Amino acid sequence: EIFELKILQCLNLTWNNLKELPREFVKLKNLQNLDLFGNRLLELPKEIFELNNIQNLNLSKNGLSELPKELFELRNLRCLSLSRNRLSQLPKELLELKNLQSLDLSANNFSELPKELFELNNLQNLNLSRNALSQLPKEVSKLKNLQSLDLSGNDFQELSKELFRLSRLSRLTFSHYISENKEKANKIKIIPNEFIQLTILNYFKLNENHLDSFY
Repeated sequence: EIFELKILQCLNLTWNNLKELPREFVKLKNLQNLDLFGNRLLELPKEIFELNNIQNLNLSKNGLSELPKELFELRNLRCLSLSRNRLSQLPKELLELKNLQSLDLSANNFSELPKELFELNNLQNLNLSRNALSQLPKEVSKLKNLQSLDLSGNDFQELSKELFRLSRLSRLTFSHYISENKEKANKIKIIPNEFIQLTILNYFKLNENHLDSFY
């Protein structure tokens, strides 16, 4: 059976009907990449928490409404995708993922973000699109290694000045979004002077906002 494949490193189980994982999953000790996109998981199987070598974990498009703190004991995680679930909160243990480089929280129900998120010093890519965010906490400026930030389809009225302290940011998106007959849009009217501080920005998307001035 598959669980006897001791050297298996990559397992793709996308677009199935899994509601749980068998106990034997814990035998896959060398697994580094696990993709469970598009299944029917309503809670995280505890077996995942014993896969200590996991680096890339995709749990997008399931039915997750909360995350157990054990998930954040997977200290080797580099890439974590939780898009298209039902999440509205993150546990404080999130800050334990010190090696995390990419985090996708898009298409959930976040209206605010925990300060622990901004303790992830190695984070390079952060997708917060399609939530209900209207502002960013000042702690966002701590993400000194952030290169790509997607805030499309939220409720922003203005560009947070803290963003302009992200000196490594090269990609920034605040665009309009329509999906499944649901329209989500930011309503930014002005680009402030501080924008010029993003000296290495090479991609900026601000389509279908309420822009009427650059300064």
